[in-house]
Amino acid sequence: MSQGLDGVIYEGFEDGSEAFRSFVECHYAQLMSNEISSYLWRKLHHKLENEVYDAGDVFMLTHVNDDDTENGEGDDDCTDLKLCGGSGGLRVVVSKEEGLEELDHNGVYLVDHAWTYRKKTARKNLEQIPGLLDRMISLMDIVPTENKDSNIEMVLEEMWKFNLTYCLANKEASGEEREPIWYIMDEFGTRIRHSEEPTCRIVPFHYAPTGMMFTLLILTKSLDYGDEVTRDYIPHQKNKMLRPFSLLPWKHQDFTSIDPTTRVVLSKELLKAVCNEKQPRVFAQEETASVKLPPKNVYKVYTDSEHIFLYLKDPKFEIVEDRNEADILWLDSTIKDFNDPVEKGQFVNQFPCESLITNKDMLTYVAVRSTQQPYGPDWIPVTFDSNLTLPQFVSYFQTKEKEGKPNYYICKAYNFARGLDSHITAIINCIIRQTELLPKVICEYIHDPVLFYRSDVGHVKFDFRYMPLFISAKPLSLFVHEDFYVRFSNRPYSLDHFDVYEKHFTTMNYDDEVKLHHLPWQNFIKEWDEQYPKFPWADIQKEVLQLIKEFFQSAVTGEEYDAIGHCPYSRSMYALDLMLSWQTNDKGERYMQPQLLECNFCPDCHRACQYRPSYFDSVFRALFLNETENQPVIKIA
Repeated sequence: MSQGLDGVIYEGFEDGSEAFRSFVECHYAQLMSNEISSYLWRKLHHKLENEVYDAGDVFMLTHVNDDDTENGEGDDDCTDLKLCGGSGGLRVVVSKEEGLEELDHNGVYLVDHAWTYRKKTARKNLEQIPGLLDRMISLMDIVPTENKDSNIEMVLEEMWKFNLTYCLANKEASGEEREPIWYIMDEFGTRIRHSEEPTCRIVPFHYAPTGMMFTLLILTKSLDYGDEVTRDYIPHQKNKMLRPFSLLPWKHQDFTSIDPTTRVVLSKELLKAVCNEKQPRVFAQEETASVKLPPKNVYKVYTDSEHIFLYLKDPKFEIVEDRNEADILWLDSTIKDFNDPVEKGQFVNQFPCESLITNKDMLTYVAVRSTQQPYGPDWIPVTFDSNLTLPQFVSYFQTKEKEGKPNYYICKAYNFARGLDSHITAIINCIIRQTELLPKVICEYIHDPVLFYRSDVGHVKFDFRYMPLFISAKPLSLFVHEDFYVRFSNRPYSLDHFDVYEKHFTTMNYDDEVKLHHLPWQNFIKEWDEQYPKFPWADIQKEVLQLIKEFFQSAVTGEEYDAIGHCPYSRSMYALDLMLSWQTNDKGERYMQPQLLECNFCPDCHRACQYRPSYFDSVFRALFLNETENQPVIKIA
């Protein structure tokens, strides 16, 4: 025995080869986080290094008979008859006559992967990789048709019962790197059935020397000859009350008796954790009016924003390299302690607890509390939080399914932008599985959006972005820049092929392979009014401004940590992304309803500055010099 990294005691380190020592040091974090016992490390290293797939020496596949029961508990423990075997199906049992000991040093086995992909590439893989579609049809026990597209759709729906997932990136990685990777084990691994008392664990493991991903089968109980090997399909779900909901892809239950309108009351401890910052001591509880910058010929600005360096040209503002000598801090990075800049009299481009509106989950919380309507105001899609309201969502989905109503949703990661790790689906199994690695907000998808006609493409989805200028929380002082900009999809809209990004998403300016359609807001209004003369943009904008007002009124109303905090030295600009959906009133008349999608802190203003190079000059004069009369801004509150 020897003491290893972080003081952990494990076997075999003192006489290990250099290769083994290097393996442990390189993979130590994985070994510990996956709770792989140290007595397995040497054998695991040998199998990974030599790609030893010896599970076939001790396990075998055997058919499941209709009258078979699992561990004497019956079919209730086997939660999906197709995936778990069912009539004529297969299961994994021990074939070694002596059986297997839990603490055997050889008790870790490699399982191969049949398919590894990101969700956005799944369809393309099935279309282009030779043999993959046929293999998935066979593995999933799908009865194929003669239509390839139909077979692909069946695989894309059925795969959520078979998928496993992992993410290789850490918290500091980019959004693209943190998107989950999905995979399906081979024909052996997929036949390991579920049990609430599993006999093994299934663990994804990244082997650094080759960059390959493996799945490890690790015994958790001693097994005799003929005993079944089982695993827990939802090891991430430790809450017993929520396990039936997480198991829905494999075991259907009717949860429509749950009230989907039940609202969650967030504790102050949770709200503090979300904000994760120190509010300014002097002003946290006071309603002191916003202070003004002292008269100066030039105000010094410290920034880490590339856009400020490029576009702030007004001679009243000078960019400096020393943070301490600045009058104004304009930061892309988040301020965690407001006391330091406030006590120095420095103005900052952030408000205490503004994460209440910039986090997608908290934005919904703020919006919903602004009204007594069951699911919040008309200007936000019906939304659920996978961490807090998963049962309510399942009830809502199942009720709409029974009623035959449109049942489409978009799952979004809390803090990703640009549509990263956002997925549209009408399949509840997909929605449930999407929440395993990262918590998600589950929003009703705007399935009947107002479309815009592009002469080069046809009728496409679009969204638009307004930039509120937030001057004070108490009293509320709020403007919006008159410039807004519009983003368009690149393919005609239809309610299908939700994995086709250019049909259902509008953010096209971060991919060099995708065409970005530019249309300045003045030109957009002209074309809009020609396309929709009964709905002039001037009327739409009035509704949008009212929406923004109601949203910020709700955001600044509440106790400490339950509302955006008042700080006289705070000024900020946000980006609100909105869409228009078709709705029908009591008279059967169709109308356009603005819908708030999200709110972004320190938004990318490159396009805004291209259209108006003095964009930030006007923003800074309005926010910090209170010059709103002669600037391109509109007063809201």
